[in-house]
Amino acid sequence: MRPQKELLLCLLLGTSLYGCGSEDVVSGLLSDPADWTGTYTVEAQWDLSGPFSDGQTVGGVVAGFVLGEVIGLIGVPELLQQTAQEALSESMGAGIADFIDGQLPPALAPDGPLVEALSLALGSVAMESDLVLEAGTLPGSVEGKETFTALTYWVDGISHRLTPADLQIEGVSLEAEWSGNVAGDDRLDIDPHPVELQYGQLVLTVALLVADELELQAIQEELASALDCTTLVPLVFGDESGIELDLAGFTHEIDEDDLISGCDSAQGLMGERVLGLFALDTKVEVGGGVRLVDADGDRVVEQIESAAGHGGHVNVVPEPFAPNLSVTFTATR
Repeated sequence: MRPQKELLLCLLLGTSLYGCGSEDVVSGLLSDPADWTGTYTVEAQWDLSGPFSDGQTVGGVVAGFVLGEVIGLIGVPELLQQTAQEALSESMGAGIADFIDGQLPPALAPDGPLVEALSLALGSVAMESDLVLEAGTLPGSVEGKETFTALTYWVDGISHRLTPADLQIEGVSLEAEWSGNVAGDDRLDIDPHPVELQYGQLVLTVALLVADELELQAIQEELASALDCTTLVPLVFGDESGIELDLAGFTHEIDEDDLISGCDSAQGLMGERVLGLFALDTKVEVGGGVRLVDADGDRVVEQIESAAGHGGHVNVVPEPFAPNLSVTFTATR
């Protein structure tokens, strides 16, 4: 996948520089696909169950919160924060996650009734949208706008259809801007892009079909109590006085006070989140390959389809530890 700025470099500096001779860029600049521009009606299946499945546990999500707060509090520069998250997750993440998972309220255990219900309901969400695709300003580039019109999920065999108005927070539009490039005669590569899906609101809407508000409030309070910072921190450090974070241009020895401060900050945030985990406006990010289908050979694309691997992340914690999501779609015009 090549973002548009890399295509611009290729055009300005020549195909011998910046990897511009690679197959995907050359094919994108030189290919002559059928006409794919226009307006499409999209029917898609989104698997949004990542935070509740595929080995992801609530403890892992909470560990991401805690370490993210530590990174912010010790002043890691923004450009190094993802690297710092990786390093601290490797050295401390498992210990924090295991501690939290051992203290969870039963409903949030991996086999708990609420987690199972959320995993099933969010594992196959039918999304409806309208998509407008246009040629970008650079040769071989793609631009577009996707406007979501409805989503449907199932709980106990009963379908529940929501419109954007049911999920939106005031002032937020359920739209997504596409960008990318032509990657051959029958393929577009779409860059990862945010979708204002309001994931936390969706989780809350589904959860209220399984438990009432008082039960959900109790679960949230139990989870916050499970993050016992004064007990957790000595367990993470063991006999060590600190853990060295050594990045390019930034070095800091994280001590118990740093971790306690990050833990306390995360605990405060959990009181404001759905189930203690999700901000109402938690975003998702999607992108990947798109297949162009010209079935009758008239040089006009009738249909586009998601290629293998199309998907992204639920941005409940920083990448690369954000839970995965997958998308399959067919769009016709």
